[in-house]
Parts: sequence; C-alpha cells; structure tokens
Amino acid sequence: MLKRLVLTATLVFAGVLVPEATAQDRLGLNGKWNFALDPLDEGAGELGWYLPEAPAASWDSVRVPSTWSIDPRYLGYIGKAWYRKTVRVPASMEGKHLRLVFDAVFYEATVWVNGEPVGAHEGGYTPFRLDVTEHLTPGEENLIAVRVSNEWTRTTIPGARYPSGRKGYEASALLYPWWDYGGIIRDVALVASAPVYVTGQKVVAAPNLDDGTASVETTVRVANATDAARERQVDVTLRRGPRENEGEAVAGRRDGALSTSVRVPARDTASVTLRTTLPSDDVSLWHPDHPHLYTARAVLRTGGESSHTRAATFGIRSVEVRDAKFFLNGEPIRMGGANRHSDYPGVGSVEPDSVIEQDMTLLKKGNMQMMRLHHYASPKNALRWADRNGMLLIGEAGLWGAGPRKLSDPGVRALFKQQTEEMMRRDWNHPSIIAWSTGNEYASDTPEGADWTKDMHAFINDLDPTRPVTFAALSGKIFPPFGPPDSTSLHHVDFISTNFYNHPSHYTEALEATHAEWPDTPIFITEWGKRAEENSPEERVRYVRDFLDMVRERDYIFGASFWSYNDYRSRFPGTAPDGYRHWGLVTPEREPRPAYHTMRKELAPLAVGGTREEGAVRFQLTGRDDFPRYTLRGYEARLALLDDGGKVLKTETREIETLAPGETVGMTFDTAAHDDAAMARLTVGRPTGFRVISRVVELR
Repeated sequence: MLKRLVLTATLVFAGVLVPEATAQDRLGLNGKWNFALDPLDEGAGELGWYLPEAPAASWDSVRVPSTWSIDPRYLGYIGKAWYRKTVRVPASMEGKHLRLVFDAVFYEATVWVNGEPVGAHEGGYTPFRLDVTEHLTPGEENLIAVRVSNEWTRTTIPGARYPSGRKGYEASALLYPWWDYGGIIRDVALVASAPVYVTGQKVVAAPNLDDGTASVETTVRVANATDAARERQVDVTLRRGPRENEGEAVAGRRDGALSTSVRVPARDTASVTLRTTLPSDDVSLWHPDHPHLYTARAVLRTGGESSHTRAATFGIRSVEVRDAKFFLNGEPIRMGGANRHSDYPGVGSVEPDSVIEQDMTLLKKGNMQMMRLHHYASPKNALRWADRNGMLLIGEAGLWGAGPRKLSDPGVRALFKQQTEEMMRRDWNHPSIIAWSTGNEYASDTPEGADWTKDMHAFINDLDPTRPVTFAALSGKIFPPFGPPDSTSLHHVDFISTNFYNHPSHYTEALEATHAEWPDTPIFITEWGKRAEENSPEERVRYVRDFLDMVRERDYIFGASFWSYNDYRSRFPGTAPDGYRHWGLVTPEREPRPAYHTMRKELAPLAVGGTREEGAVRFQLTGRDDFPRYTLRGYEARLALLDDGGKVLKTETREIETLAPGETVGMTFDTAAHDDAAMARLTVGRPTGFRVISRVVELR
C-alpha cells in the first residue's frame, strides 16, 4: 500500500502566565503541590480529600511533574494517591473559556475543582483536557484535587495478560516489563481563551518531487463553548521556521494568508480546510540531515479583530512504502536506531528537557536516526527535538503482549483507540513521525490478532492516511507456514516489523520466507539486542557487527532498532537484582558501553580511507551502499594537522556537496608547510553539526 506524508505538532510550554497571542493565556501549574497516599482508597469517600475544607496541613509537599515511585518516602508504591493545589486564578481570565490541560498522568486520573468532579482519564502517556469554566472563580483562590492510580489490570493499557496455560507463563503474565511510575508525570496548566477558539490544526504538506512545488493543506478545528451558533473568519499564515522562531511568510493568498469562514454550532466543534501550493523557491524539504520547518498560524477573527490564535510547526516531506523499500522524499533509504525507555535515575519517567537533550543527542551522535522511540506516546519534548535535529520515528500507544482474549475485549479496543487518537492528534504534525503502530508483541497469528490489526489499521488510516501502519511482531510470528488473512496480521500492514533476540543466523530462514510471501513489503526490525549483564562487552560488540552484517545482505530490511538505548527499571521476571533490565547501549546514568561505540561506527553512512603522500595526505570518502544507505548532502569534512603533543597546527574545511551511496570522492590536503605534523585527522560532520566519523593518518 502506498503512503505519502509530512508534518508537525502544536508545541505548548507550561510556566508562568503568558499570552500565546490575542485573548489566550496559559497559567502553568507545575511546581509545589500537596500530596498524600491513599492505600485504602478512602480519599474520595468519607475523608473528602477533594473538598476545599478538607484539612491538608499534614500532607507532604512534592514538585509537579513528578512520580512518587522514586520518592524515598513512597518508593515502589502501587495504589491511589492524591495531589492538591490551591491556585489564585487571575482576574483577567474572567469571562473566558477555561481548560485544565494535563500532558500525562500515570495511569488513571480523577479531577475535582472546588469540590466538584470535572472529569477523569485513563491512559498514562497521552494528554487530556477538562472544561473547568463553570467551576473556577477568577480573581479568587481555587482548589484543584487529582486522585491518581498507577494500578493495572488485565484490561489496562499497558497491563497484565490473561494466563495462557503454558507452564511457567503465569508469573510474567501478571506484569508488564517496564516500571509503573505513578503520578502527574508531565506538565499541567490552566489555559484560558475566548469561548470560540482553535482546538488544533492538522497540516498535510506534500511535495511534488518533479517540479519542486508543495501542496499545503491545513485543517483548522474550531470549538464553540457558547449556547448559540457562532461564525468566525479563519486566517492561516504559513511562515518559514518553527513556531518559536517564525520567519518570513511564504507564498499564499493575501500575502501568505489563507482565509475562509466557519460556522460553529452551539456547544460543538467544526472544521475547515484551507489549501495552497507553494512555489519551488519557497519549498525546503524536511530530512534528518536538513530538518527544515515551517509554521502554520491560524487566527480567528470577528468583526476584523483577532479573537484567538494557535500555531503548528510542520515540515514538508514525503514517505512511500513500495517495491520492498522505504522512500523518504523519493529516495530509498536504510537507517538504524535504538528504542528508548522514559527512565532516568532520580526522576523516573519524568523527563526534564536536560534528560531529553542528553539522550537524543547521544542517539544522534551514535548515528541512530530511525526507530520506534517508545512503547507508548513519547514525551512532546522528545518529538520537538527530533523535528529540529532530524530523526525518523514510529509512534505507538502502550499495548504490549496482549493475547486473544484481551485483543477481543470491547473495552480494551475502545481504550486503545482513545489513547491512539489522543497520541495522533497531538503528534500528527511532527515530520519526525513517519509511521504508526498498532501495538507490540501481541498474538498476531490468531484470528483475534488479525482482526485487531485490520481494524486498528483502518482506524488509524481514517485519522491519518498519510503515514504507513505497522506493528511489532514477536519473532516467532514470522516463521512459516503463514496463515490466511483472517488469522495472520502480516496481511494487514504497510510494512512488516519484527523483534529478534537470538543470533541473527537463527532468523535468516524466517526473513527469507517472509520476504518471499510478501515480496513487495519491506521489513523493519523493531527490536534486537543482547543483555549487558549476561554477555561480555566483547560478545555484545560481535553481536552488533554480526547482526548488522545480516541486515546488509537483505535490501528489503530498511531499518533496525536496537533494544535498547538505555537500561530501565522493571518488575518483570528475569530483571537483574538491582531492579534494572540491562539491555542498554548506555548505563542508567548514560555512560556509553562498548556496544554504543560499535553502533556509532557501524551506522556511519560513509567510510573514510586515508593515505600519506609526499607533502600531502589524501582521503577517500565512500558513501555506504548497503546499510545504512542514503545520499549525503551538504556534509562537511574538516582536516586537522596535529603535532606529537596533540596541538592543532592547521585546520581546513571542505564541503561535501553530494555523496550518493556507492560514490567515492577524494580529498588531498597539503602538509608540506608543516614538517612538525605527526598526524592528520579528518572529521566528517552532518549539516546539523553532529560528527559522523573520523579517520587519522600517521604522517611519520
């Protein structure tokens, strides 16, 4: 099935009260909250912890976002807990529509405002918002109370599995293999706007690869919180640059603004779609090496005056799956990466920008650029980084290991759709998201699994037809014989994804058989790896090399994502005594292991050779034509001559305009004027500034 795409997402930052633009305010609610455990689940009953008059003098104080699971006072607690915060709502919010916005609460949340219930949410990694207009009083103090549970059942996502009857299975069936970090784990804020407001945009920007133009289609969704139908003018302006750094307006009607009107029924929403074509001069394609971004800013007007505005960052790029290959902007590409868990010592799944920056930078420096980053909706700051620095990611909600009974449960199916839609609506504008997944390691070779995959593929495709859909299959599910479409999920995906954990030679027959059955469908290896505490560093290094050699021999495999980038905490059977599963290329503290450095070398998109000549040094740069494989454009080669003590005597930089896979370019540098030079080092870097590879030639 052919898929084409592009895009980004709305980026919102919590903090002090700041205007996003006309008639919208945001009051960040991060920071100090009162906190108490509720192991007997009595807070919502006779204790009345949601009431303003309920005493809270003896409650502890915590910072939000946070997780109680790593707090020494509540370490490892599973159950219900409460957060309370008294907030003075600015008088300037009087008469506006007010919404509490939670980026994520793990796992279930029930919210009260001034003693009144305002809503609940299930799902630990996706955002939700609650209308609190009738419950808050601007200009006064207001109590917000949140009851949170990190408990799980067989019908939660993620959650336990039903027993299968297999010997030794029951212990692992009760748990899922990552930590249940309970709490308000991501940002929370109070947002105020006019009662008729933009709830979001969906931007689809499709490049014409023949003439260099691009069609841009933005669907603006408008909500009306009043009791009467309202009409508004909708203007959209497209500009170069991301939302936080908007640049010049690009072509479109009315000096870059697209305009229409929308009539929104009372207490309802309505959507309008605006379209334009950008000329080639205004089109810069998004690519991991060239992450060009744009902003679509939607403005609502009434009587000519702006009443609300909202911006979305997006990119222009195409994705296609055909002929057993994955195409980005018309080029078949092959890349590697590593899966990541939201888990860091001292903060758990609460990920400040510093942790995201560190992890994403280490991945990019390791030449790891294509992966299913998480088993669940990624934190928005990770996607923001990926958009701006160039990564290709698969989005997946939290379904893991479900058997036939769970897959056929109507409640579970509805819950997965809810979480998937929440993730997609938040993330579908991110150009770094190149595919969606229907889950991980479920019973895909059963009628229930096939039905799940077919139905969820259709559900996702209905929301977003611009991206391919896959799921991560257990390795045993791709061995022949293959069943018919009503019992084999591999019939219902746009590309096949599978997880492998034994020596690569164990899977070659299965891969060849799968490719023979679906010769036009490419394969992505979503997980592969060896545990660090069970294998020596040398064994893991050999494994990485052997596995990637196996991938290189099969051009229908377009990606391979190592499990995992980092070690992570778990209760799952087989976890090490220190509480971590040591699959990582880096330690819990992010110290790179030897396998990380091997991945970095093996995933470099070019090889560099060098020789010493009379009065010169010559380097040969060859683009890899196996794995990874993609054209290099605008790279930089930087020569440094160094003496015996490592002092730099000379530097010289040259641009690599284009280096296609299999192509070689030579560079000769004069060294005659530096008799004291002991070595020449050539470092090749990406246009984004990340170093790719270095080569040293001894000059003596």
